[in-house]
Amino acid sequence: MHSMLKRISLFLFLSLGLLFIPMRSIQAQNNLFENLEVGASLNYSTLHYESDGDVLNDIISYDFGFQIHALINQDLSEKFILQSGLEYFFYTYEFEDQIIQQTGPNGGATGNYYKNSMTESFSTSYLTVPIRIQYHPFSNYPIYFTAGPEFSYKIGYSNGTYESVLYSENDERMQESYSDEYDVPESANDFLVSGIAGVGYNLYPKVPLSIELKAKHSITPYLSGGNYIKSWIRSLSFSVSYSL
Repeated sequence: MHSMLKRISLFLFLSLGLLFIPMRSIQAQNNLFENLEVGASLNYSTLHYESDGDVLNDIISYDFGFQIHALINQDLSEKFILQSGLEYFFYTYEFEDQIIQQTGPNGGATGNYYKNSMTESFSTSYLTVPIRIQYHPFSNYPIYFTAGPEFSYKIGYSNGTYESVLYSENDERMQESYSDEYDVPESANDFLVSGIAGVGYNLYPKVPLSIELKAKHSITPYLSGGNYIKSWIRSLSFSVSYSL
């Protein structure tokens, strides 16, 4: 039953994007590709934990992710454009190594130390339906502003292993204290609502390209629940789009 509900939810989620395809006439359908743009983004995304998880904010580190998109633009007026479609969003992160000195029975340092580390980066990927409004305030300048919500569904993740190993003072591996699966990507919420705002620049009519710099913050938490500290995704992206 749970699997079926997830399939139905995904179907409804994907169907939302179709609501924003221009429907002017049969002729408009023939000119659909004139309103379509495809592109890719380079993302730098972070997790921000609540105040009781400040220590995690200090030790977590991130890698660059990416995003690909296919979007439809619908003119609302001379200055406003409605934009929607589908985007694939992927990002990775990991925790920095933590060194803890081993102490003896009298509380003094033995020279040995524990190294807590993650064996690999961890990732989460989402399929996203954005609903953005572009505002073109200047008729003589190709600069515009964009903002709106994004609705995302988790379609993939990669868990890993968190381990603690005892090393000698000569950095020789002595003993594995524990090893456990890091299942936060799997336990992250399936649905995510985010807000986005940014600025763009049109390079056409010289070339059919536009570039954008956007900031995103999740409105609903990436991670929540009784056993987890709430965290939100923050992202900065640079994207290039090609208009067909």
